[in-house]
Amino acid sequence: MHAADAETPLERHLSQFIMHGGLGPTPKPAKVKAGATIIAEGDAADDIVLLLDGLVQVEANGAELARLGPGSILGERASVEQGRRTATVRAVTDCRVVSYLAADLPARDLRELAAGHYREGQ
Repeated sequence: MHAADAETPLERHLSQFIMHGGLGPTPKPAKVKAGATIIAEGDAADDIVLLLDGLVQVEANGAELARLGPGSILGERASVEQGRRTATVRAVTDCRVVSYLAADLPARDLRELAAGHYREGQ
């Protein structure tokens, strides 16, 4: 499986919004070691994760769905659907990420982002 293409224009826009503080505080990057779980399938969540550096693997029901790189926004589906993570995201390499409260992002942008991402079971 290959890494997905570079961030989309919407991800780029949201990344800039997040890193400039958007509607909330400016986030602080966190380091994640290779192999660590960033998002766990089934967990309740109200935040999204912006991948600043590194490569992650997305999997659902034990099957790898994608590998994503810098600029990817992860976890938006929980905020627009049922409030639970629908996939697990693990760091393939050492990464830097920021978490950001989904409610502080435009709901329309989150819905558009979620609609463009792979849906488990399809």
